[in-house]
Parts: sequence; structure tokens; C-alpha cells
Amino acid sequence: MQIFSPSHTPCSSQSNIRFRTKGFTLIELLISLALIGVITTVTLANYKGFDSTTILKGQAYEIALALRETQAKSLSVVRDSGSGSFDYPYGLSFTRSWNTYTLFKDINGNTIYSGTSEDLSIITMDGKMQVSDLCVVVSGVEACSAVRLDISFKRPEFKAFLYAGPSFSGIESAKIKVNTTSSPGDVFVIEISQFGQISVSNE
Repeated sequence: MQIFSPSHTPCSSQSNIRFRTKGFTLIELLISLALIGVITTVTLANYKGFDSTTILKGQAYEIALALRETQAKSLSVVRDSGSGSFDYPYGLSFTRSWNTYTLFKDINGNTIYSGTSEDLSIITMDGKMQVSDLCVVVSGVEACSAVRLDISFKRPEFKAFLYAGPSFSGIESAKIKVNTTSSPGDVFVIEISQFGQISVSNE
């Protein structure tokens, strides 16, 4: 009767088996590195997209805040040192495809931006942000591609005076669309009604 036990296996054979089972082969290492590379690339691409969307959303809220501050400025009792008047309208003027917009003081009192003589400041958007489109709603019908949009406020009312050129009259609400030149498909919309209500949404 023969008894088999580990002691009957030669020492050299055990050491060979032990040597062959340790570590990774070159092919396994290359596959692992390739997988890590793919996962890292996908993660960074998603993070970059998330980052640009967050910045764009922040820019849209900055414009909404600028509109609200302009509304408050118009309603506050600020006496003009030159004329002594209290009721100058203040507003913001936007131009399609520009990355700036203008805060103006309507010295003519017509609630329309009349040029650089009324400029208080020019605000530049962050990075590659721009006004991608300007839309107005007239009699329930939305029309886009307006070249310019003026939004102004005049005390004592909260309502907004909306002007997008002589071809648009009786504007009920307006939309300012912003995007980035690097990611034009991602658009945020700042909407303001004739009653002075302001909202921000993702298109």
C-alpha cells in the first residue's frame, strides 16, 4: 500500500509552482492601465461638462440678480443732483451674440436705451458666455432673434418696460438666452414679464 503525501513531491517542483503563481503578467498590467485610462477620461469629460453647466447657470442667475437690482434702484428714492428729479428709469440693454450688457440711466425718460450718454456701466460675462438669443412674446406668440432688448423700470411701479425695436409693440414678456461658445447646446433662459416677475430655467 502506497501513501501519497506532500512530502513525496520534490522540492524543486513546489518552488516552480510557487514562482509561477506570483505577480501579474505584462498583458494583465497593460489591460489594467488601459481600463484606468478609459475610466479617468470619461470621469474628467463628465466633470468638465458639469463644471461648464454650473458656471453657465451661475451666469444666468447673475443676470437675473442684475435685473432685480436695477428694478430696486429704479424704485428707490434717489434724487438726481443735476435735475432734482426722483423718477429716472434705470435699465439693462442686451444685444444678441454679445458677451456684455449695459446698465443705463434713462435720462430721456422714454424707457429706451439711447446710447453711450446713458451708460452707467458695461458688464462683461464670464469666460466664453454670450447672449445667444433674445425672444419676446406679443399677443401670446413668441418671436426670437431680436437684435436688441432693453428692460427698464420706473417708479412707483414694479412693472418692466420691454423694448426690442419698433417692429415689436405690446410685449408681454421677454427671454434672454445665454450659452457658451464652447457648448452652444446648453442654454439657460432668463425670463421677465411685463409685471416685473423674473425667472431662470434650463432650456
